[in-house]
Amino acid sequence: MSNTALPREAELRTWASRGIEVEGDVLVTRMPRLHAVVASAEEPARARLSCWKDEQHRYIVDVNVLMTVVLECQRCLSDCELELSTHSSLCLLWNEDSIDRINDGVSLITYFGHSLSTSSGFEINIDEVTNWSNQGKYPLMLVNSCYNGNIFQVTTSNSEEFVQIPNKGAIAYIASIRQ
Repeated sequence: MSNTALPREAELRTWASRGIEVEGDVLVTRMPRLHAVVASAEEPARARLSCWKDEQHRYIVDVNVLMTVVLECQRCLSDCELELSTHSSLCLLWNEDSIDRINDGVSLITYFGHSLSTSSGFEINIDEVTNWSNQGKYPLMLVNSCYNGNIFQVTTSNSEEFVQIPNKGAIAYIASIRQ
């Protein structure tokens, strides 16, 4: 394995336009939730990002990550090695014209901005989940907005609407419950 690190920031739309592929290492210490549960990781995770545009001119990022970690067996308390591997394909949405792509199927939708528990505040009009036609192609939503994940209230929250609507919406909705 090489000793290269992935960049901390990237303009993925530009990378996809140029068909850029990058590969590098990610230290387990940079992944605090994983780091907290593993006994050790001899080598860093090996990550590959392949950025490209598909036939419909969508910006796509394929992410492959492979690493081996050592866990403590909860039965015998000895170390056991486990290989972790994942593959994700992400479609980058940038404007109102991109909304139709949700219906074609995307694996992850992320949003960062202002909102309330009962409204998403999305700057692009993807918050009307009743208008979606994505049956069987449910994305994971990661919403970084104040109160948007607050399900502890009398009315139905925005996050609940996205996962409870039949045959549409999201498979999961991860959001904060505070500012």
